[in-house]
Amino acid sequence: MPRMVALAEAQDPQWGGKARGLARLIQAGLQVPPGFVAVGGVPPSDELQPWLGRLNGSSLAVRSSASWEDHQQASAAGQFLTRLEVPPEPHAIRQAMEECRASLTAAPAETYGAELLSKEVRGEEAGMAVVVQQMVAAVSSGVLFTQDPRQPKPAGSGTLLIETHPGQGEQLVAGRVNAFQYRVARDNQQFSNQGPLSAELLQRLIKEALWAESQLGEALDLEWSIDARGQLYWLQARSITTLDLPQIDELDHLPEDPQNVWYTRANVGEMLPGAATPLTMSVFGEALNHAMRRLYVKSGGLSRADRDRPFVASFSNHLFFDLNQIYAIAGRVAGTTCEALEISLLGRTVSDRPPVTQKGRAFRLFNFLRYLKYLLGHKRALAKLPRLVAQGLESRAKDTENCYQAIDAWLPNYRRITARHLQVSAWSGAFNGALRALLEKGGLDRALQQQFMGELLSRVDGVESAAIIQGLEAIAAALPPESPPAADKLLAWLQSPAGLAQPAGRLFATLLSEHGHRCVREAELRERPWRDQPQLLVTTLAAMRGRPAGRAEQPAALDPEQKVSEICSQWPKINPKALHFFTRHCRQGVRKREYSKSLLIQAGARLRDAYRELAQLLEQDGQLPDPDLIFFLSHAELGQLVAGQNTQSLQTRARHRQRLYPQQMDLRFADFCRGIPQPIADVPDPDRVQDTWQGMAVSPGRARGLVRVLRSPADAQKLRPGEILCAEFTDVGWTPLYSLAAGLLTEIGSTLSHGAVVAREYGLPLVSALDGITRSLKTGDQIEMDGGTGKVIRIKQ
Repeated sequence: MPRMVALAEAQDPQWGGKARGLARLIQAGLQVPPGFVAVGGVPPSDELQPWLGRLNGSSLAVRSSASWEDHQQASAAGQFLTRLEVPPEPHAIRQAMEECRASLTAAPAETYGAELLSKEVRGEEAGMAVVVQQMVAAVSSGVLFTQDPRQPKPAGSGTLLIETHPGQGEQLVAGRVNAFQYRVARDNQQFSNQGPLSAELLQRLIKEALWAESQLGEALDLEWSIDARGQLYWLQARSITTLDLPQIDELDHLPEDPQNVWYTRANVGEMLPGAATPLTMSVFGEALNHAMRRLYVKSGGLSRADRDRPFVASFSNHLFFDLNQIYAIAGRVAGTTCEALEISLLGRTVSDRPPVTQKGRAFRLFNFLRYLKYLLGHKRALAKLPRLVAQGLESRAKDTENCYQAIDAWLPNYRRITARHLQVSAWSGAFNGALRALLEKGGLDRALQQQFMGELLSRVDGVESAAIIQGLEAIAAALPPESPPAADKLLAWLQSPAGLAQPAGRLFATLLSEHGHRCVREAELRERPWRDQPQLLVTTLAAMRGRPAGRAEQPAALDPEQKVSEICSQWPKINPKALHFFTRHCRQGVRKREYSKSLLIQAGARLRDAYRELAQLLEQDGQLPDPDLIFFLSHAELGQLVAGQNTQSLQTRARHRQRLYPQQMDLRFADFCRGIPQPIADVPDPDRVQDTWQGMAVSPGRARGLVRVLRSPADAQKLRPGEILCAEFTDVGWTPLYSLAAGLLTEIGSTLSHGAVVAREYGLPLVSALDGITRSLKTGDQIEMDGGTGKVIRIKQ
């Protein structure tokens, strides 16, 4: 049965969101056009007539008021029907009311509700009430946000946003006309007088809107109109539903003193270049943070007061090391210096660094012994790694709760694996630093140190990641003439019975079995491994076919003993025995570090598979509309989702994060910065003409040729044999392209980076730490590069 009440009495949810919002404004003492609300159907004309008689004016507004309209989860703005300028006659009003009610089940509203609102909010029997109000003969109308939705701030701060347009506001809220905007600071309520509204009217709008916000207890999206007499009417009040939605900086770290904190993308940017998804940040980021804290605690490099401060911070989902934490060890452990840390991370020293408190000599010597004990434990850590990785997730149950619990129970094991890998890596890095210090003590400048380091660490046998290139070369050499030349058809052939009957097909299957868990940005859980997406491997094979295995131009195998003797003869201050000792352990360290990294990636691959299985289960249960959304929730948020808590809110949050992710991936940051890292423009400076660059020499050799700038290995098909590959970074996922390139230039990298290790083993010249090189060079430029000196020259044609 249809029922009607005066607008001021429509406080109950049954009268719909719009009516309830207007009733709350009336209760707050604000001026709202008079009207009534009908629910439960369209009233007959005889019941409608008395209510119409109480309204003045020649026309009325008939407006929808759905049960879930103007809800805190979603506004449903514009999803339902409104009829304006309706004659105050029962027949016309009844027809308008029927049309408003019918809009509840129209396709746009149905789709909107299904995507943005939980079933509990939509309800099993969603209702539609209808508001009938006196029309305002508006001379100006607009909207007012008590908190600018584009710049969310904590409650009570930020900016009010006011938009206005002459006449009725329907064209404005429908987005059909441009509005004049006022932005008013909440703290001092100052605004510019330049605009169509008088200062007095603006002050009234601000005062009444802030009063409404205080009375309704939330930030509001308000609609208003002013008639020819200057009377201000409030036409709608809804929650600002986007204030708590993710922004591009939603997960940013907030340091206590933003002006006195230093960050670097170096090293961590090699492990995970680009933006990380929230799931990866909560899993890999936390594991890395745990591993760093363990190193510093065991070595005494961290005070008790700083133990809870994270080593890894995120800005726009890009991971950074907190250098204030990193530098602390230089004042607490003998033998460590800020300069050595910078060379290890950045490949250079910097003048602007945080102050480091120096502890007493005895304190630092004692901690040196603790640090030495930690380093010597790398053998035990390396021996444990295979057993830790073998403790897999094969017993995952086929329901969401048990699957999540199995993953959750395995995460401490993943953190232990990460910590053991870091221990092995620290041992390798310590000997690398000691070797560099020995060369420096012998009188070599930094350029020569880097050159000799690259030469001494070249052609290390048994580097696991280098086996990928060797495997590809063997497959390319084994491809029979009848195999398809095109990459897409070649993949199908290699995996067909005909291909598997040939050596090339069997070698390809072996390569995927041994290295199929690797991929580009392999610490990122969202990335697909080669076994799922082998296109990059096959594209490289198609370009390699017909070429002899190995690089004809690669230098002869290095004899480390001979190189050490050569260096000592040129630099007699260097102790030969010490140089032999440190070189031998550095080369062993490279091999061990690459092996432990491969085990860490295997562990990450197991987690990746487990999370993808959980995503499928969540989709089957209706808890995730898209399996890819799992990567845009943290591990803890996934726990809430599995438990059935905040399901709709988490789905909405994940969807918005997914939409923001490409923007985050496009951001670029400097490798070293003081204060909150800010994105840098990804365009060349037209006023800066540069034809020479000095980078870090990490893999010896010279090359001359055309440049190919690549943003990702997805563009691998563009690389031509003999071109010099220029990229922001290279990790193991890029190594298939090494067999095609004549040389490598990267913005991020170091002597011990995984890309550098493979390049040296393969005899490929590589210059790293070339900040901005992907923006300065363009595809087709001709250059000369020297991986032994780090010099790059553009050749003018």
